[in-house]
Amino acid sequence: MSLCLPTISSAIIAINIKKEIDGFSREARQLLKQYHWPDNVRELQHVIERAVILSDGSKLQYDDFMLRISTSTRREKEDRFNLEELEKQTIRQALIHCAGNQTQAAGLLGITRTSLYRRIEKYGL
Repeated sequence: MSLCLPTISSAIIAINIKKEIDGFSREARQLLKQYHWPDNVRELQHVIERAVILSDGSKLQYDDFMLRISTSTRREKEDRFNLEELEKQTIRQALIHCAGNQTQAAGLLGITRTSLYRRIEKYGL
């Protein structure tokens, strides 16, 4: 989700909360941009409202938000570009698709059954 923080936050704060807020610190803005928002504007609204209520200053700070970027999310992003992890996932999906039949899965993957067997052993599938 692309965030236009000044517009969103001004509207949310002006309508729902009677507190003057001058915007976001750079760290808070970065946190909101990095957080995985599953296209849920209401969640964003609640997070900002909570931060405004908890804030002591006129600018929302990183610590005002109860969000943290999980390392598993970062790891998942890294795994998407890890060739061994991609190969492992592809083999797993082929085996599921072929109901465990290694000959059919090998054919689907375009490799020999022996090559598939070696990779199954390698990845512990």
